[in-house]
Amino acid sequence: WLRGVVGYRERIVSVEPVSDSHAALSQHAAADPNWTVLPRCALGSEPGEATMQVSRNSVSSSILPPSELGLASMADAVRAVREEVVPVRTLRELRAEHLEDGQRAFLKVDTQGFERQVIAGIGDDLTLWPIVQLELSTAPLYTGETSFAAMHTHMERLGYELYSVFPTYWTRPAYRMLQADCLFVLKNAQAPRQGL
Repeated sequence: WLRGVVGYRERIVSVEPVSDSHAALSQHAAADPNWTVLPRCALGSEPGEATMQVSRNSVSSSILPPSELGLASMADAVRAVREEVVPVRTLRELRAEHLEDGQRAFLKVDTQGFERQVIAGIGDDLTLWPIVQLELSTAPLYTGETSFAAMHTHMERLGYELYSVFPTYWTRPAYRMLQADCLFVLKNAQAPRQGL
């Protein structure tokens, strides 16, 4: 979508912890010299190891187990079919290895309730991440996740303002929105260089 629809031609660095999804992503990116898929890992606040709850619908896989509401609302998507142990790394580490000093980047995080831990792994220099897109739950779909309201407040305290909200998942027939992609922009960030 970024390449074909948006026309983005700059570098993409992808992180994927689930083995099947990582293999598919690596194959998809293989023909694109400006797209790097890192060795299989998850992101968190500190380096270490975690157990992924791999769901039937792999995009709903998470380090966190599904909540009662998650199972009641979207059981086919979130119910784990297996577990996988995966290394956990931080954005601070990956920046140092894969981006040039001072280079800013757009950050998209879709970790099914683990977003706050990923953001905690950035470190102190938030100016290197002037735009952050988080998929947040409006109801607790995973046990231990930070609520939509609390995550919004946390991002504001870090200096970001909510710029746009795009619904991504809702129930039927009640049509209750359960998840949304939220775009946060760092306040007072300078105009981005080309390629952000």
